[in-house]
Amino acid sequence: MNRIDYIRPTPLLDVLRSRTREAHEHLHGHSSFCALFNGTIELSEYIALTRYQYDFYSLLDPVINAALANTEPAFDYVCRSDLLGQDLRDLGQEPPLANGFDQDTDLFNFVTPETVGGVLYVVEGATMGGSQIDRAAQRTLSAKDISGRRYWAWCRANARHRWPMVQADLMERYPEPDTYEAPVAGAVRAFELFGQWLAPLHNPAHRTSDF
Repeated sequence: MNRIDYIRPTPLLDVLRSRTREAHEHLHGHSSFCALFNGTIELSEYIALTRYQYDFYSLLDPVINAALANTEPAFDYVCRSDLLGQDLRDLGQEPPLANGFDQDTDLFNFVTPETVGGVLYVVEGATMGGSQIDRAAQRTLSAKDISGRRYWAWCRANARHRWPMVQADLMERYPEPDTYEAPVAGAVRAFELFGQWLAPLHNPAHRTSDF
């Protein structure tokens, strides 16, 4: 099977899906993503969305790498902030932290060697949604040039093999049900915090559909 969504069901994946469903669906209804899919997003709004994502990952990436250091199994994490920072530069912006949140990395202290698998479930799972978003971003920017949408294009190119990596990592990192609570807590908090982070960009009046 080559389908990206073909997996052998495992209890942990079932629990992660169930426990994060509400927060996941809340993100799907964010007006910025809906506007992208509807083709109604303004360039300034697209830049703001990219900036907020850059800000988020510029703080999350190093704590994920720290949590993965010297733990088993090894995981080849790719820093999203590198791609999003280049997108901002492509769009004529410098990539400072500019979201109004207190830039205290204690916001991310839930990312630990025990919870990191659940955080990866969220971050790497987002590559699948990113594959779809790339097609929408092409309508806003360009289908021929990836400038400004490098992150989305990377998601589209890599989701097929990165999602199975996460499944294998979860099965090895958390082999027994008594180890499930930590990754579930990490996944729930990652979804919640990302939703809170993007909340200043949400305009319910602009939401017309989910993706």
